[in-house]
Amino acid sequence: ELFSHLWENIRKAFRKPDNIKALVINMADRRINLTTELKEYCEDNEDLLPLLVPGMVYSKVIYKDARMSHQPVNVLMGGKEAAKDIYAVVDGLYEKGVF
Repeated sequence: ELFSHLWENIRKAFRKPDNIKALVINMADRRINLTTELKEYCEDNEDLLPLLVPGMVYSKVIYKDARMSHQPVNVLMGGKEAAKDIYAVVDGLYEKGVF
């Protein structure tokens, strides 16, 4: 409800259409319960569930390393878990018609 309310206010203020096609949980942290609670909330919410992209982008040092070296994560760590997280999210974005 809060997300929907905030988005509605923002889009009206900027006169933008309601064009959200996907919701990505980003900077997720496995060490805290909030990440799990947010994911469960989105899965249980009938407005957010259709937007929710499978997979999450977890907060990892590798993303900082990629930014610092000016290389994409898939080039820097192609077969590693961090790259697989990104691939899963990108696949979900394709499925939702974002790309």
